[in-house]
Amino acid sequence: MSRKRIAWLLGSTLSALVLVGFMLHLEPFAPRYKGRTVGQWLDFYSRSKNFPIDPSLEVIAAFGTNAFKPLIKTKPLPAWAVAGIKVAQFLRRDQVPDLKAIRKSYLATMWAGKLFEINPGLAQNLLTNNPDDDFVLEAVDLPHSAKKGAGLEMLVKDHDERVRTRAARLLKQNGNWDEATYRKWLNNSQ
Repeated sequence: MSRKRIAWLLGSTLSALVLVGFMLHLEPFAPRYKGRTVGQWLDFYSRSKNFPIDPSLEVIAAFGTNAFKPLIKTKPLPAWAVAGIKVAQFLRRDQVPDLKAIRKSYLATMWAGKLFEINPGLAQNLLTNNPDDDFVLEAVDLPHSAKKGAGLEMLVKDHDERVRTRAARLLKQNGNWDEATYRKWLNNSQ
């Protein structure tokens, strides 16, 4: 292979990678409100000088349930990260590691909580109408980021049999519980 051909091939490959990276960063097909995607709104709020700031109800309502996938991608912080933040705050260090990610995670949790607040039947709707178990579990748990499965715990006592059944199944699946363990938990939680 000639040098020109190799240089052209490398240049084309590099250009394609830059283009793909640029397209992924801009999220061209993501829903937008006032020209911003959910991720861009999280960035905007995380940079606020008045942090912590609640996401605007207008923005939350505009995206509705379309915000769940990007919010889920902004995963809640693991316990070790929260512990590290508390240690850093205790030591009064100015440089808390990855402050932007911490703020975005907090905002995603707040956003999801507000979404469930303005749509009271949303969790029940997700449990009865969305077949994707992983998505439903993560969406219902998003406002309860401290403990996986916490969002389902209150739904196992719902008045709708379909909601109770699916919440119980997902709770068992999430905790790797058999029926006896689930019954024991149910009796202890009453």
